[in-house]
Amino acid sequence: MCYLHTAKEDDCVMQVRVARNIVVAAVEKTTTSVRCPFEPCGRKTEVSWCKIDNTAHCRRINTSDCIRIELMKEGKDTYLNVSLLIFTRFTLEDPGLYRCELSTDGKNMSIVSHNINVSISRDCVLCASVEDVVTMSCRVQDGKWVTVSWCRQQGSVCTPLESGLKHSIMWVQSEPGSGISYLTFNNVSHWDMGTYHCRASAVKPCSPQTLLSHPLQLIVSGGFDSCVNESSENKKTEFKNHTVVSE
Repeated sequence: MCYLHTAKEDDCVMQVRVARNIVVAAVEKTTTSVRCPFEPCGRKTEVSWCKIDNTAHCRRINTSDCIRIELMKEGKDTYLNVSLLIFTRFTLEDPGLYRCELSTDGKNMSIVSHNINVSISRDCVLCASVEDVVTMSCRVQDGKWVTVSWCRQQGSVCTPLESGLKHSIMWVQSEPGSGISYLTFNNVSHWDMGTYHCRASAVKPCSPQTLLSHPLQLIVSGGFDSCVNESSENKKTEFKNHTVVSE
């Protein structure tokens, strides 16, 4: 995938903005996207993806009916682009460590990202360790839902979340009225442990409508093994064909 940026950025440094320890949770048989933000700095660049195999070699990923790669802009940031690795139907063979690579000048210059850990979560429980970068995603399928937000369950109330230094919220539109919302914890801590929902709202005269996703539970521990043991004791969440589908 090639991209030509026409802006002139004399002081720009070409880079890939993938932080360390990123964990992306996916649910089997759903659409899942993995993000790779980068700055091309006015150069013609190619972005590719690879998956680390059992021999520690990162094998390049080719697009197919099950996997595609898309390019998009990062909000209002003129110079930041995002390459999306999209699994159209996540399977048991897809979890693993992934990397994106940014190359230019006939591949004489390339930058490789940190590993991105894509894991599978059948019960909508995401395990993470302190200081991980964690991303939750929520797919909105029905075009009538015009506003998508996130909230944290506190008792009987789901408290709204806003983008900030602690966590960020991003909407990726796949078609008019439909897309995927991402909630990213930039440096997860024990205080973030809890239950989250994404919320789709339609503002209509005299009849506002709101729909919550299935609960997405975040468990934070000092190590991955203890997190797995703890998550296995949680109640299983079944997925149903709602307008909002937790990924």
